Amino acid sequence: MTAIEIIQTMMSDSDTTFKDLADYGDLGTRENVYQMLKRSDLKVGTFVKMLEVMGYQLIVQSEETEEEFIVDYEE
Repeated sequence: MTAIEIIQTMMSDSDTTFKDLADYGDLGTRENVYQMLKRSDLKVGTFVKMLEVMGYQLIVQSEETEEEFIVDYEE
């Protein structure tokens, strides 16, 4: 699943709107968010912001060890 597909699925499951993502994620207008999700890929920072609006976080997990990191977007 791509980052965009994940966001679209989560938006549908949680009834989150483009306006919600724009307002609470500080991502500009709802049209900006709509256009971001129509592209082929998202920037990691944008992806993390959208996840955080919906109460999720991005975790990087090693396939070989138990090591994992939480990606946190701070300006």
